[in-house]
Amino acid sequence: MKKADETAVFLAGLSHADRLDWLKKRQYPRPISFEREIGGTVYTVNAHFSEDAETADEKVNRILSRNIAL
Repeated sequence: MKKADETAVFLAGLSHADRLDWLKKRQYPRPISFEREIGGTVYTVNAHFSEDAETADEKVNRILSRNIAL
């Protein structure tokens, strides 16, 4: 948790453009997919993300507003 807090403070001090650059440099470079064998069965996992989906910020705000209204 300490590292996450330090990173949050660091990112808060950056400009919007600098934060985006920092995040893009640390973004996973390939599509998230892999195969794992478990008990003789091979499982393939593929992740797909919709360009039209709500952002993390929008989702957090939606969840908070729903919980605050209760």
